[in-house]
Amino acid sequence: MLHDLGKATVLFQNKLRKSIDGTAVTSDALRHELISALAWDALIEGKDDQQIVRLGRTIVAADIDAAMVAAAQRGRALWIQCSGGAEAELPLSFSTTGGIGAFIGVLILGHHRLPAATLTRDAFTASEHVNWTSPLAANALEVAPGCPYWHDAGWIERLHLELSRCTEGCTEMFSLDLYARTALMFADHLGSASKAAGDGLGHLANSMKLDDRSVPADSLARHVSRVTNATRGAFHALYEARNDYPALLYDEVPSNIVHPSPKAPARFQWQGRAAAAAAEVVATGEGGFFACIMSGTGTGKTRAAPVILSAAAFNDVKRERRSLRFTLALGLRTLASQSGKEYVQDLGFTDRDVRVLVGQPPISFDARNPPKVAGGDSSDHLIGLDAIEVLSAEGAIPDEGSPEEHDWLIGLSYDPDRQVPAFLQLMAEHDQGNGRGAKLRRLAETPILCATIDHVIAAASPVRSRHLAAALRIITSDLVLDEIDQFSSEDLSVVARLVHLAGVAGRRVIILSATVTGYIAGTLEAAYREGWSVHARLFGLQDKVHLLCTSDAEGADACATSIGGDAFEALFDKVRRATMEALKDQPPFRLAEMLEADRAADLPVAIGAACSRMHDRHAVTIDGFRVSVGFVKMTRVSHTADMASALPAAEGRLRLKICLHSRFLRLHRAWIESRLKEALTRKGDDPNTGLRALCHDWNIFARARAAGCRDIEIVLICSPVIETGNDLDFDYAILDPVSSRSIVQASGRVNRHRLTQAHAANIGLIPRPVVCWEGQGLLEFPGVETRMPEQLGRIRLANFGAADRLAETLFGDRIMGVIDARLILEDGPQPPLLRAERAHLESFITGRAGIEAWMSSPVARNSLTMSRERRFRRSAASEVLFHLIVTDAQTEEWKVDRLPGRTNPLTEPAMMLQRDAEPADVLFEGLHEAVLTEHYGGDLPGSRRMKSELQISWPVYGAGGDIGNVVYSTGLGLRRAPAEASFAQDGEP
Repeated sequence: MLHDLGKATVLFQNKLRKSIDGTAVTSDALRHELISALAWDALIEGKDDQQIVRLGRTIVAADIDAAMVAAAQRGRALWIQCSGGAEAELPLSFSTTGGIGAFIGVLILGHHRLPAATLTRDAFTASEHVNWTSPLAANALEVAPGCPYWHDAGWIERLHLELSRCTEGCTEMFSLDLYARTALMFADHLGSASKAAGDGLGHLANSMKLDDRSVPADSLARHVSRVTNATRGAFHALYEARNDYPALLYDEVPSNIVHPSPKAPARFQWQGRAAAAAAEVVATGEGGFFACIMSGTGTGKTRAAPVILSAAAFNDVKRERRSLRFTLALGLRTLASQSGKEYVQDLGFTDRDVRVLVGQPPISFDARNPPKVAGGDSSDHLIGLDAIEVLSAEGAIPDEGSPEEHDWLIGLSYDPDRQVPAFLQLMAEHDQGNGRGAKLRRLAETPILCATIDHVIAAASPVRSRHLAAALRIITSDLVLDEIDQFSSEDLSVVARLVHLAGVAGRRVIILSATVTGYIAGTLEAAYREGWSVHARLFGLQDKVHLLCTSDAEGADACATSIGGDAFEALFDKVRRATMEALKDQPPFRLAEMLEADRAADLPVAIGAACSRMHDRHAVTIDGFRVSVGFVKMTRVSHTADMASALPAAEGRLRLKICLHSRFLRLHRAWIESRLKEALTRKGDDPNTGLRALCHDWNIFARARAAGCRDIEIVLICSPVIETGNDLDFDYAILDPVSSRSIVQASGRVNRHRLTQAHAANIGLIPRPVVCWEGQGLLEFPGVETRMPEQLGRIRLANFGAADRLAETLFGDRIMGVIDARLILEDGPQPPLLRAERAHLESFITGRAGIEAWMSSPVARNSLTMSRERRFRRSAASEVLFHLIVTDAQTEEWKVDRLPGRTNPLTEPAMMLQRDAEPADVLFEGLHEAVLTEHYGGDLPGSRRMKSELQISWPVYGAGGDIGNVVYSTGLGLRRAPAEASFAQDGEP
């Protein structure tokens, strides 16, 4: 009721009417929500909760008139103080007082955008709400002529009623951002979406398009009334009904999930033990649930998460929490799609139970008709939904309003008490044809959502309004975070905020990774525990968190819970030690050796020789030929393409190369990945069935015969896209040793399915990270020596005893011999790079913008400063999109979109792009034509789908936005021109 007081000013009313008339307007000198906050501050200044409650019973319209006069005076003084660009503190006493006054004040101030804050996080600042370059007329902050809405009949009585519901000590400041602000922003959206053309009299709230012209819409009184009414429904949907969304009941979950078979293969029996432990610990009393799964490669983590989560859910002592509803958050788009299919095809969930949330629909080669992409204009608070799609795991969701949709919705849950709240139905009905409301409803309706983490992490950075859908999902479903240690140090500081919010929402959290460190897991557990404490205070629950830590190792210590009162650190260490013992006792599956090279220019020959050695050791015989498939993992895209170009032919044998990195056409990359998946799924009685098919399909045996040889080396040269989520089984790998996790994860793609004991090295390590042969010789972009935010300083490996940056110095003896999770999990003295990695992570987790500061300061938590200093997937680059337009078999044109994602993109012919000659030794000859034929058949799609699938994202650094010249070849992807010669011999270009 008070959030839009500032819209009644001359400043706002004049701007809105000019906009309706078609007159150009400038941004407000003071935003309306700041004026509203200043007025509220004037009303409650010096008052405690008891006095504010009393004010709620006695306030009259004249009090608000006086507060608006005070707000105008303070606002003008603030605008003057900000002249010249000076940053000023907002004169809001409530920011330091707490209680009801602060709760309502922060809501008013931040209901569109969060304010900035001082570096000490003890006061809000003006930069987001004051524009000193905009003019401010003498009367601009006065109430505009006309009757303000707080003088309308019945309005004061309604305010009395609403404020009377406040009681002394009723507020919980550390839940404001998740529940109250999200509810108000949803309600504000619905109020705006419900607007109708008006008579233009009195104070206006908004305008609308009618017959391609702007006309006045709701009066300010009508808009405030709409938002006030909608807020109660929004709060009910997010707070009171948080446990009532569609979910799977006990009888709806596949039996193999709720009752893991005791006769499962030995490698998977740990799941049943962990589920039983989870059930036992949660049955001891009410509380939160946090689990850390440390199982290794190929032990079924995909199945383990829902198995353990089901056990925790269906044995909860609170009946209303006994259902299965969760979000699986993954690092890559392809993993979301892959996991959704596994949940349906392998785990037995129905297609209606599982949905996939991605930014762009994944490209599939097992269906010719991908789901239709929805689109629409962008406006208001749900604009963030424009960039996402909610897809069926195996097929398209029925169209909105279609007869099939009714049956689909019924099938989401057999429990008639679990339905999407009416408020969200209203949101869908008022999405103005842009599809956002329908997407929001689908997010709410889906019991199991497989999503890229980017689409839920927004809840932890609620700067404007793009976080609303993410917040809805965090509030209403449990959270599973896969491969938690794949994220950068800064990313993890934001993930910790997300885990904390899941605790505030009372949700269960599971983290998964075979190589997670105690520091990472402990940080996330502490963030969750603090969040659950907030939830417990809100709902009168016991402030207790049930803990589970488990791995796939055998033995009692490999699965530990807090049933005996142990802290998480002790549980983790117990399981870590049990895991280490199990790894020590098992036969070696991956053995490492060091390559010899003194310069970057030596690497192509050294790697080529290593590939041949590995081939001689590990090749398999197929139809009379000795065939091996290995991969060379570079870290930068430029190094990947350059190595693919420079890797020499093998003497006396056929060496065929595949290059793979992020700057291939999306369609080409998806196709290559699908072929690798078919060839390198090496399970069953004949693990080489797929590889044999690949050799026949692409005439590899015939090419070997023509070359007069019986040895075939297939070498994939790739960027880190291969490290995570690709369930492939290579014969060997050559690795760029940029981080401990990278070595362990990439090595896990070797001998992954067959698990035969290694008697000779099948992992080759480049003697120095490739980036350290360039520039200043630092391990940066990527690496621990990359420049960090200024206040954090920089990590220098020389300070950790690794000035030479040689792999044997960085990792010590941990990379000599067997490669497994012990490289990371080993206790005792740590080698230089692992100590540097820990210091790098600590610098982001702690300090003025760390998780502890964010959890303990209302100003920090409700300002954008924290989100600016700790960003998820921070990048200094903008992007442009290159896309290929294929008109027919003979006609193609490259175009570049300099403003991707805009309603009116800036698209032009890509004059800076030249075609490069195709390498002669690629495996997939004629790849482009083969992919088009297989994916599109004889009918080329429309331009929109083609632009989505035949595109490449290219980063642009610097303010100038200069792309420079680039070259493209089907075999090597998109590269800067002239081709970068990372591994050129002296004197070569």
